[in-house]
Amino acid sequence: MASRTNRSGNNRKPKNIWTGEKSRECRDTETLCDGCKGRGGHRESEEGNAGLIKMCSQCNGRGYHDWIHKATNDEVEKSFFIVEPHDDIALVEEKGEEGKIRKMIELQVFKFVDKDEI
Repeated sequence: MASRTNRSGNNRKPKNIWTGEKSRECRDTETLCDGCKGRGGHRESEEGNAGLIKMCSQCNGRGYHDWIHKATNDEVEKSFFIVEPHDDIALVEEKGEEGKIRKMIELQVFKFVDKDEI
């Protein structure tokens, strides 16, 4: 536990890929989330912008836990996905049904052309 707390480790929270928040020092009352290591989510694909970002269900995309969130233990019951951290809307899916989303995305083929060719 000492490796995740600010008091003993002065840990720096990495950039949050769910909210887009820049990296910062953890406050004394915060501990990094074990599920996402402070990033707020998990990228479904490492192919740049092609993959979805799944919100961490342990910290609800915050990337950290503080005493309020530890006391309420408010883990979400659905899965939320976005494409970019600045997205204002999210795709919502029941937990355990995430494979359907991935399959739907794999079936869709988008072809982009250079604007000069239009």
